Amino acid sequence: MLVAIYMTITYFPVVISATAVVLILIAAVNTGRFNKSIYIPLNIFLLTAFFIFSAFRLRTDLAIIITICLLIAAVKRTRFETGAGILLNIATLIIFSLFTGTTLNHDVVQLIKTEKYVKPIFLFSDNYNKQDAKLYNGLNRIVVSRDERYVYFTAKESRKDGIPQYDSLFRIELDRPENIKTWHHDRLFDLALIDNDTKLLATDYKNDRLWLLNAETLKPIRSVATKPRPLNIVTDEKHRRFIVTHEGLTSFLIFSLPNLRLFGAQFNHACPEWVTVDPDKNFMYSSNVCSLPFLLSEVDLRTLKTTRKQFPLRFISFGNGLDRKRGRIYVSVIVTGRIRVVDQKTFRRIGAFMTKPGVRSVVFDEKRDVIYVGNMIDPYLRVYGSDYSLLGKIYIGRICRVIYISPKSNRVFAGSMYGLLEIKIDDLLRDSKKKHKPQP
Repeated sequence: MLVAIYMTITYFPVVISATAVVLILIAAVNTGRFNKSIYIPLNIFLLTAFFIFSAFRLRTDLAIIITICLLIAAVKRTRFETGAGILLNIATLIIFSLFTGTTLNHDVVQLIKTEKYVKPIFLFSDNYNKQDAKLYNGLNRIVVSRDERYVYFTAKESRKDGIPQYDSLFRIELDRPENIKTWHHDRLFDLALIDNDTKLLATDYKNDRLWLLNAETLKPIRSVATKPRPLNIVTDEKHRRFIVTHEGLTSFLIFSLPNLRLFGAQFNHACPEWVTVDPDKNFMYSSNVCSLPFLLSEVDLRTLKTTRKQFPLRFISFGNGLDRKRGRIYVSVIVTGRIRVVDQKTFRRIGAFMTKPGVRSVVFDEKRDVIYVGNMIDPYLRVYGSDYSLLGKIYIGRICRVIYISPKSNRVFAGSMYGLLEIKIDDLLRDSKKKHKPQP
């Protein structure tokens, strides 16, 4: 345990107190007279909670090492219990290790450039030198202006300690991709265009702020403080307000438009990593991560209170999509690679289909009646029909956090660790139809 304590002192002193607390609790569990059915869950709960906390504070790989040290301290019982405890905890650690930044592979860049159904809009390797391109680890959000002249996106850094500020906000003219504007800032997350696309809202994950920027120049107009780790922005221009959610917190902040005045906060039973809004029904669907025992929550946008929950005791969901025509909600389960299907009216499970472990983003295309699924580990974007049959897969590279459909002409964009890509989905669907056409 000296190793664990030394690493916490060296890399982040805030974790010292958490390490000490967990050590004391583990010691209490080990010396107590707990039976087998209680001993293992208690240790797993303590170690998992510590890992989640330290992963937010440290690099993920360091959090893994420290948690393994604590795991060794927890192993005090028979071989069966020890083996079960180690396997369950190691499984959890492996899942979280998937989020550690990876290195750009230039062979993969060439595969993306030659992919039949991909049109690269912006590649980090083509626009930065080799060293700077390695700073990036994919896209967080994509948004396109209503006239489809510009596409905006935020980029995520590779989580290496001590990196300088980097270009985290981009604006690209779609007909002239060489026309690029950037904002040099740390780890912006969500984006929303407001006031007839003249202004841009952006959440500042690292510095706990919300920014209002000029959408043409990307120059800041003003900013306000938020709670720690702001993520999603849900706009309600009809009532001149918007909502900001936070990672790991079950609270929403409500701000006015356009002066960013704080109206208030609402606590509920949703901890969104990703949200999908149904404006017709005034509901928001939240994919939850770790902090809650439910994978999916329904939130009333008028009261911001959770109305229904589904999938108790599931671990992580980073995405969901809504099929308003059929009244279906598609929920991704990153650990298993399963997409679970919920009836929007009854909020009951009505089906599921398998993709690949590491699944994250899931989006339903109302015009084409297909489902897009992106993955953090598998380098393919998969396209499924409304009957859950696989229509095709497209090579885009790993770390697909976001898939976006433009509001005017339904162009499909995806972000991977290599940059911003446009998906030639109509070409794929045409080829798929020919492939599956019955022979005379």
